[in-house]
Amino acid sequence: MHLKSHRRHIHNEDVIWFECQDCDYKSKTKNNLKQHRRNIHNADVIWHFCQDCSFKAKSKAHVKQHRQYVHNVDVVWFYCKDCEYRTKQKCHLKSHRGTQHKPPAADNSGLS
Repeated sequence: MHLKSHRRHIHNEDVIWFECQDCDYKSKTKNNLKQHRRNIHNADVIWHFCQDCSFKAKSKAHVKQHRQYVHNVDVVWFYCKDCEYRTKQKCHLKSHRGTQHKPPAADNSGLS
């Protein structure tokens, strides 16, 4: 079974192609074709809407992220311990700390 699967996916032997009815895209799996049609052609999309503005997205997670970043709903804030800086992303805090609160450079002159 593994050899047959290998030949089908790597060498395109005995492949059943799933073709998009709207463009030239084709896929070896039905699920990939569904994803393509949803992402590229908006086919069978269930839209999720922001309750605070006209934003819409194809997933609830994207609406949740939008509401956090645009409307500050359910935000987890990251605070700098050395100043009043705050951010919604941990990587931004790390960058802030590295640029704004650098530790003093070590004295590498060898003269103590």
